[in-house]
Amino acid sequence: MINDILDFSKIEAGRMTLDPTDFQLERVVSNVFALIADKAEEKGLEMIAEINNVPTALYGDSVRLGQILLNFASNAVKFTEKGSIILRVIMTRQDAERRWLRFEVKDTGIGLTVDQQSKLFAAFQQADASTTRTYGGTGLGLAICRKFAELMGGRVGVSSEYGKGSTFWFEAPFGEGKELTGLGAQLLQPRTRILVIDDMEDARETLADMLRALGARVSTATSGADALELAAQADAMGDSYQMIFTDWQMPEFTGTETCERLRQLPLRIQPVCILVSGSSGCPRDEKESQLFSAFIPKPVLPTMLADTIARVSGENRMAVVPEKKNELLAFVPGHHLLLVEDNLMNQEVAMELLKDMGFLVDLAEDGEQAIALAATGNHDLILMDIQMPKMDGLEATRHIRDIDVCKKIPIIAMTANAFAEDRAAALSVGMDDYVPKPVDPQQLSQVLAKWLPAAVKGDVTIHRDESFSLREIDILTKIKAIKNLRVEDGLRSVRNNVEKLNHLLRSFAEDHGGDAASLRSELKAKQNVDAKRRAHTLKGVSGMIGFGRLSELAEKTERWIGQNLDVEINPEAAGVGDLDEELSKVCNAIRLALGRMVDLVKNNSVLPDDFQDRLILLQKQLVADDLDAEESYFELASSIERAFPDKASALKRAIEEFDFVQAAEIVNAVLEDCSKG
Repeated sequence: MINDILDFSKIEAGRMTLDPTDFQLERVVSNVFALIADKAEEKGLEMIAEINNVPTALYGDSVRLGQILLNFASNAVKFTEKGSIILRVIMTRQDAERRWLRFEVKDTGIGLTVDQQSKLFAAFQQADASTTRTYGGTGLGLAICRKFAELMGGRVGVSSEYGKGSTFWFEAPFGEGKELTGLGAQLLQPRTRILVIDDMEDARETLADMLRALGARVSTATSGADALELAAQADAMGDSYQMIFTDWQMPEFTGTETCERLRQLPLRIQPVCILVSGSSGCPRDEKESQLFSAFIPKPVLPTMLADTIARVSGENRMAVVPEKKNELLAFVPGHHLLLVEDNLMNQEVAMELLKDMGFLVDLAEDGEQAIALAATGNHDLILMDIQMPKMDGLEATRHIRDIDVCKKIPIIAMTANAFAEDRAAALSVGMDDYVPKPVDPQQLSQVLAKWLPAAVKGDVTIHRDESFSLREIDILTKIKAIKNLRVEDGLRSVRNNVEKLNHLLRSFAEDHGGDAASLRSELKAKQNVDAKRRAHTLKGVSGMIGFGRLSELAEKTERWIGQNLDVEINPEAAGVGDLDEELSKVCNAIRLALGRMVDLVKNNSVLPDDFQDRLILLQKQLVADDLDAEESYFELASSIERAFPDKASALKRAIEEFDFVQAAEIVNAVLEDCSKG
């Protein structure tokens, strides 16, 4: 209330000014929905965004726009008990310099009489006294919206019918923003056929229109039963659906039940299924991870939809028959990459993946190290994380592009930020392409092939055996006992390496179990940038190993902090409480299911009887700089890899680089683990 009064006073005194910048419309809309999502979901309200055929790269005051839309949307949730909230954007006219946009927030709430509507946009006025008693508020928010609209050269208004809902609207001109380049890849093969299932008409038709804008042929169904009939008919006619987007909560069959029945049909082509629902509106357990290739939270936005299609379609094109999950392109050995990544778990996964593909890899843990290594001119390509301490990936790229030998080297961004705006920032500083986190191995290999075409070994591919040994089945059984873990996502990140996933899960519990407490401390100390980076890392790492719900909560906290970087932040307002609760559940479940590495090694008897004696010999050879250490290591390598995967990669790298001092330290740590057993 105090902030409302202060804002209104500034406007009345002529001290409120606009701050126009380039911005992405989808980012503003997404932020608005993120802030009302919890209350909307508590009431079971459907949230829908309609922004098709509207320029999204704009120039104007995005902060004031966001405040107006948030006020409209918050009121819509407040005064609506059931139904939906629709945010619609329409371009009414344009000229060479400006686009006039109309924003509408439509609800199915209590509605307004004509007399009530006439009072709404005056200061300190609500619809009537009973509204204030029932719903609270100062009545000042809409007056501020009117003033902001006038500052922006626009206007606001409302249309409503008592008892049937209201539509609040805002019109204003915006300039043309900087267009995103390099992001318009064809996501779907021509004439890809898609089925959208949702019992709510507005949500169903909005998603269908978005998919049609991407070039798809789209049919719709109002129920799971109708969808099953349509799928069978299409398959019998030889025109099968390649993708199905389904809502979760529907009468008769849920989205999960619909796709279970779909899998039982004798279809020539089984479609890729994608679940669409509120962020906490459906249970995502092992059943869902088997049925669905992806999950999209509501409201669905065009960029979010395009990102999901890109992820599930492998190489940014929808294939009728999906490729094998663990098949990678092979590359001619000897090509040298620079990996820039600060997180240990991400380093481990990426290093192993790149080496599997045949690359030599140098590692930099921050932007400053990246600049120094890039300046050597020894690399064919750079994979660059964006958010890092000391110097981030954007700043590092600017410096690297100033180095003569690095003018043309391909630089690929890797980040968990999925907004087109973030990708545009990467491209604007000189990066060439973008790989989203969690990194999909197939997608990464395709991007590398795009920028290093001469390195590809013709049609040769690398395929990891998808069958599991008895030992791996035993470990996998324990992993599947971890609640809320999407095992398929975790296995995809490590290319079905069960023991690697086992190690990563326990490393996560050890390394990130205290992240929520650290976030609270950082926010209380006003270290908002550090807190934002921590939430960003937690989002990416938890998503990589299969904890989708935790990743979403971390993303929500990261977004909140990012919107309030310059002010004091209450940890609970930023969602740290919910994040802490989920993180504790996850870490406790991991520890309960997997136990200690030493226990696992001891129980499965994977080590030869003379393992410790041979390990002691290796340590002595390393300390003495004896080159026979290399032969001793290779005799033990497979046992170390199976029993101590958390140390195997680092030891292998140290041996290959003849860093015997580092290798001796790692061997000593392995011996200590053995003694604990």
